[in-house]
Amino acid sequence: MRFQTRLLSALALSTLSQATKIYVSSYSGNITIVTVAPKEGEKGNLTLTAISSTDGCASNPSWLELDQKTSTLYCADEGFPNPTNATFSSFGTGGAAGNGSLVRFNKITTLNGGVYSKIYGNGSVLALANYGGSGITIIDISKQQGSLDIVQEITFTFQTPIYKPGTNDTINPHIHQTIIDLTKTFLLAPDLSADLIHVFSISPSYTLQRLSTQVDLSVKRGHGPRHGVSYQLGHGSNKTYLYVVMETANMVHGYEVFYNANKTLTFNELQDLQLPVPSTAAAAEIRLTPDNKYLIISSRNDTSFTIPHPDPQNTTHIPSDSMFTFLISPSSGQLCQVQRFPAGGLLPRQFEINKAGTMLAVALNGDNRLVVIGRDVASGDLTGILGSLEIDVEGKGPGMVTCAVWDEDHDHQGGWAGGNLSAANPSKTSWPSRTALSSATGAPVSTPTPFQPGMIGNCSKFHLVVESDTCSSIATAAGIALSDFYAWNPAVGSSCATMLAKNNVCVGVGAGARG
Repeated sequence: MRFQTRLLSALALSTLSQATKIYVSSYSGNITIVTVAPKEGEKGNLTLTAISSTDGCASNPSWLELDQKTSTLYCADEGFPNPTNATFSSFGTGGAAGNGSLVRFNKITTLNGGVYSKIYGNGSVLALANYGGSGITIIDISKQQGSLDIVQEITFTFQTPIYKPGTNDTINPHIHQTIIDLTKTFLLAPDLSADLIHVFSISPSYTLQRLSTQVDLSVKRGHGPRHGVSYQLGHGSNKTYLYVVMETANMVHGYEVFYNANKTLTFNELQDLQLPVPSTAAAAEIRLTPDNKYLIISSRNDTSFTIPHPDPQNTTHIPSDSMFTFLISPSSGQLCQVQRFPAGGLLPRQFEINKAGTMLAVALNGDNRLVVIGRDVASGDLTGILGSLEIDVEGKGPGMVTCAVWDEDHDHQGGWAGGNLSAANPSKTSWPSRTALSSATGAPVSTPTPFQPGMIGNCSKFHLVVESDTCSSIATAAGIALSDFYAWNPAVGSSCATMLAKNNVCVGVGAGARG
């Protein structure tokens, strides 16, 4: 099947700003920061530019999750070199110099094979799926920005050994995702090799509990549940559904979910949809669109399309796998396929939809490429490949790029001091007192402590940050431009992500100090 790209209208790009970025992880060890901007002179297309990278999540970053409220990026390491352990890291997204680079806060050792994480518990904890470690790790992230404290580890084993076909090698349980249900009282964990979806209740302290009366959800042997999404019809209906993509069988299963009086869940299977792909394919990601109307599923290794090379300087054509769009019936929850579209290349391991529902960032594992695909919200159709960028994997070959997440322009007044987490618990890093400075009149101006690290040296006026402060509110009260505030206090980051409460910041310089 051949395909010609179609441009998205400029209206669909109207939500872009200079602050829009995509974080891309790679098995090579790197996280790459990519800026997204309209391409000059080419209406509807995008320019993707890699501006920095870090190897702070090495050895093998597999999954990224952005907590935009606290400007913190979390990264799971699959840990290929070590069969027992891997790592999990947290990063600030503001950059120490306010340049948007990632600054690592913390890195801890976890069970092997971290492949998915999900923040829950009002942003206080995170559930990590450990594929290689056959388990789930619950991590407390509430103490301060970037803090990581393991509070629970759950591991799974087979009571009767299961062997790989034709070998004496045993197969272990492989947890591939942690799903928080819509009531936020249950966690579901697809186990790809066990053909189960484990069901846990969430305790008041946000740890996981196995109720003796709860039965796990079994799927047909060999189907391989990978990822799923919860969905509620709305429009006055409280019916809840679960859709799970089956990696091995290349199917999507639909279930109605029932919440029982004994605080358990039961599932009624509604639909088994076979994706029209060869048996060599492997279904990967599933996402619900922001308007709650469609499911999009990525398929790896079906090579159903031949498309123009995403690089306009390259006149060749390349093979591409598929993205499937399904319409969800608003009355029954049944799925109906409405479109099959090229993924932009090979092995779309993961993708994420932007907030407006107008674009998809797709991590092409086989081509080591990030592509952005346009989407028409009204019709639900994917419309064209808007931008493409080869990700540097340091010559380590294909099969490297693993995950892509959006960091869209958000309230720059938020951040650590003004976000959901309290700035009353700043980093415990101790900073020395600064020597007195001289004002323009020659009188010494003593810098109060503690102060925000990185403050400009000739500051003559200060503000003590309180919990409710934002960079914008401080600048307004001081009568200075927000750009000046960022320049004088570079450590707060370009989005106010790392401003610390109970620290002084600079709001005036020399004789030119205002307010």
